[in-house]
Amino acid sequence: MADFGADLELEDFRKEARGWIEANFPKSLAGRGNQLSMAERQSPGADLAAWKKAIGEKGWATPTWSTQYGGGGLSPQKARVLQQEILRAGASTR
Repeated sequence: MADFGADLELEDFRKEARGWIEANFPKSLAGRGNQLSMAERQSPGADLAAWKKAIGEKGWATPTWSTQYGGGGLSPQKARVLQQEILRAGASTR
């Protein structure tokens, strides 16, 4: 028998993740994702610094790590949904 509760839980999480990303990801970085130069990563501008801080504080830069170690504590399924939403927004976790 299928577990439709798990599907609903993932869809609820997708909505949460999408809303959080929309509220916290600077639009100026959209589509740049992994194309950010090494210099930008080492000395980030204000928007990149704000994004790195926000995603780090949320624990979503390392989504499957335990919250005890600064991660998001997400299941592999939720981490996959999060990655899909990050890519949809044109963002990166790095």
